[in-house]
Amino acid sequence: MALISKASSSPAGLTIIAGDPASDEAFAQLAAVAASPELGRAYSETDDATIFCTSGTTDKPKNFLIDHLAHWSFGMSTIDQIGLTEEDKTLEFRSFGWNSPQGLSLMPWLATGCTLHIARRFSHSNFFKWIKNHEITFSAGIPTVINMLLDRPTGVTSKDVPSLRLMSSSTAPLTPERWKQFEEAYGINLLQFFGCSEGGWVCGNRHYAKKYGTVGPPAKHQEFLLVDEDGNAVAQGEEGEVTLGGPQCAKASMTAEGVWEDLDGKRVRLGDLAVMDDEGFITVTGRLKDLIIRGGVNISPVEVDNVMMQHPKVYEAAAVGVPDFDLWRRSRRLYCRPGWHDSYRRRDQRPLRGDLWPITACPSSFTLSMRCPRTTAAKYGGRTCKKCGIRLTRRRNAAASGSLNIPSSTI
Repeated sequence: MALISKASSSPAGLTIIAGDPASDEAFAQLAAVAASPELGRAYSETDDATIFCTSGTTDKPKNFLIDHLAHWSFGMSTIDQIGLTEEDKTLEFRSFGWNSPQGLSLMPWLATGCTLHIARRFSHSNFFKWIKNHEITFSAGIPTVINMLLDRPTGVTSKDVPSLRLMSSSTAPLTPERWKQFEEAYGINLLQFFGCSEGGWVCGNRHYAKKYGTVGPPAKHQEFLLVDEDGNAVAQGEEGEVTLGGPQCAKASMTAEGVWEDLDGKRVRLGDLAVMDDEGFITVTGRLKDLIIRGGVNISPVEVDNVMMQHPKVYEAAAVGVPDFDLWRRSRRLYCRPGWHDSYRRRDQRPLRGDLWPITACPSSFTLSMRCPRTTAAKYGGRTCKKCGIRLTRRRNAAASGSLNIPSSTI
């Protein structure tokens, strides 16, 4: 694990890392680079800083051009959300090739002078050892890690790691049930955030105020607005598409085909649907392109997922719309839980077919799998389920069926 810290032994309060170009540590290599000559000109906050290549929720490559002010604003929003100070000791185990670790960990370190610990990757066996040994006060988190710690309990509680005051969860949705289950099991305060490559933090629960099932209020430096299909602002409490503006947003985008779009001064439409409650907290209800239309009724896959996740034997869930000649696109289901196949039977689906569902939202069929297919960014959903093994076929007067290579013991 690499350590970037401040120390009282140096006048500036910083630890000096010896330069070594042959080292396998990135910061030792950087320290070996000569301090001069400097760049030929001074940079300003609006100068280009980074091009992020991402697949987002669509799994289709796209690029976003970010300036220095966007990076800094992203970090400032993080500091506001978790209450970070120079006394904090933070832990990051994700790749800095993602925008999220730069905004959650790197920029706040530069701004506050806190201590930043960097692990090459997440380790289930070492995670709480790192926290205890280095007295970590805040750790990054993602739903995959949260679910791993729940599925393979460590026996650790907040009493064993008293320094840890907060963990975050971002990158993908975390259901309210799993959120509460994690806090009850480990006694660790968990905050769910919502971000994107083109805008940094969109929303985030705060260290002083959170609400289960939401992604928190809009980020401090984000010009957040929910709009209808014509681009008009919707009333509070009504569903709308998430749009962004302000200093955190990308200056331009480029598709995999090389199509360039200038975004400077424009509002960015994310394609995510959400609702703002009377306290300003945001609940993400789904994605515009993922809506399932059944008999003319719009069904959000997220709502169906949340009902599925109430079942004690369901580990992950993803709704998929399939073609149907009579009802257009019926909702169906793929879900899984590693380790449950010995006890799971078809009768376990019965509680999922009762009063929990509006009649139009009840899935027409269920498909079982030991794993939900994910993108490289650890996200999953309807598109990834379709691309990774579900074969959809049209059948008249019935919803299309799907199949996976599933061991017979799972059913």
